[in-house]
Amino acid sequence: MPNRHLRLAGAQIPVETVEGWAMRCPSVPFVVQRVGKIRFSIDGFKALVKGQANVACTSSRFTPFDAKDYLDAHGHLPLGYRVGWDAYAAYVHPDNPVKSVTTKQFKEILRGQIQVWSALGGPAEPITLYGLDRNSRGGRLFKQVARLFMAAPPWKEFQDSGGVIDAVKADPWGIGLAEVGYSEAVPYLGLKGVFDVMALVPDTRTLNADKWPLLKTIWLWTADPPDESAGDLIQYLYSDRGQQAIRATGYTPIPREQGETRLSVKDLPSTRPADTP
Repeated sequence: MPNRHLRLAGAQIPVETVEGWAMRCPSVPFVVQRVGKIRFSIDGFKALVKGQANVACTSSRFTPFDAKDYLDAHGHLPLGYRVGWDAYAAYVHPDNPVKSVTTKQFKEILRGQIQVWSALGGPAEPITLYGLDRNSRGGRLFKQVARLFMAAPPWKEFQDSGGVIDAVKADPWGIGLAEVGYSEAVPYLGLKGVFDVMALVPDTRTLNADKWPLLKTIWLWTADPPDESAGDLIQYLYSDRGQQAIRATGYTPIPREQGETRLSVKDLPSTRPADTP
């Protein structure tokens, strides 16, 4: 089989992750070229609009304005594919009376601006934070939520989620920042956004709807239909081998019937505001 050339653009972690998955493919010889600045999702959108990339690797949906630009340039909307997600949660001790907080309060906890449970309707006990290593994917996510770009995180660091969960099980007033999936040991702390009627927890429905605030999803965006190389990548990532490769890197694979996404023309703006870069 001849080489399949992938021109990837987008955010750093999605691009690096997708490139790693492509290199694991045993049946298709992918050759990967990174296009442009590999920094943010918007870089991937713009490279796809300009035809510089055949796959944009992002952590978010195509923005309506960039989708409008793509439609104007190519005569059709791009296709989106959610291929894997990486989800994290806050955990509390089963005896803790505080079951949920707002996303604003959660950020203030991570920043050290809220330090006692009484500020959240609980007892006058100090909050102790336990979390993942600051340089891990999870640690970087929690630092990003708190906007702690240079400062050391205000949580005691552990190398894995199991250590974080054990610490919360032993501390009635602790909060653990760890991967999703340990709720049988200690409960999730619910998070309530500005527009949420009820607090959310990271159950399957919330994760599949991309509504959980501590979720990082790997999106791929291509032409409709994708070119041969991009099409082979999509086919591989939704295959059994591809799903194994995704799972091996700590992501949860998303089946194609849940991941393939079509944008709608009715959701696009008629024009781009003059002050939008």
